[in-house]
Amino acid sequence: YWGVPNKSLESHRSTIGNYIIQYLQESQRVKDCFINKYIYSDKPWKQLTALMLYRKLLCANDNPTTIVSPTFNAELTPYLLTYLDINSPIHSAETFVGPKSESINFASSMHFEALWILTNIIAEGGKPIDIILNHNGVALIRDLFIYSEKPSIHEQAIWALSNLAGESVIARKKVIESDCVMALYTFMQSTFGTLSPDMKRIIS
Repeated sequence: YWGVPNKSLESHRSTIGNYIIQYLQESQRVKDCFINKYIYSDKPWKQLTALMLYRKLLCANDNPTTIVSPTFNAELTPYLLTYLDINSPIHSAETFVGPKSESINFASSMHFEALWILTNIIAEGGKPIDIILNHNGVALIRDLFIYSEKPSIHEQAIWALSNLAGESVIARKKVIESDCVMALYTFMQSTFGTLSPDMKRIIS
């Protein structure tokens, strides 16, 4: 599945992936079974596949609740948070070959996918917000933001924190009390010249 990249193979992967997304959008039962079966697997490639699929499903429609139910999001949120814990044993040191023949670590890919999913879930509001606040979610996002060296992780963490801070007074207070503002300020001081205008606006 992850194999050595090849233009023809990449095209087939994209086509097959689109068919899977279209099919799963039309079948809540199959979708739930597939994601649950893979995301709770002990195989890193299955976990990452489930995260990628879940993220694509959330991004496939302007109204994600028509594709993924709020209840399903709430049930999965605590588990998604475990992917953000940099000290969690869930992370694997295994790697796979990326589309440009580079070696990619499963853990960093899971960080990115889980953050993106949580960012979308936060934007929808509701019960997942309370779960994130009550399961140390803000601190997990902050620590991943601080210790990761991946620009893609930095960007997703900024989106997640900004969405969370804008959700409610309680959530904003939690973000401030968790020293996220200082972390963002320090980050801006060291990277201001390389940040995109959008990122500068979001942080501000």
